[in-house]
Amino acid sequence: MGSKPINQKAQNELKQNMEDFKKYLEQKEIELSKTTEFLVYYTLPYIPNPRGHPTYDQLFKPECTKDLKEQL
Repeated sequence: MGSKPINQKAQNELKQNMEDFKKYLEQKEIELSKTTEFLVYYTLPYIPNPRGHPTYDQLFKPECTKDLKEQL
């Protein structure tokens, strides 16, 4: 699975984003746990390389991030 290496700045940003996402999940735990579609995201902050993980690699593709931004 050919994920491109990312530079240190991008790694730090990814780490911070994962920490923020983890906090968000913790804050919204009761609401989000009511629907099964969000359950897979609870493990995302704990995956060392989510870009290379088969469950999450689609999230990091440009078309997916574009779709997510449009939905937000």
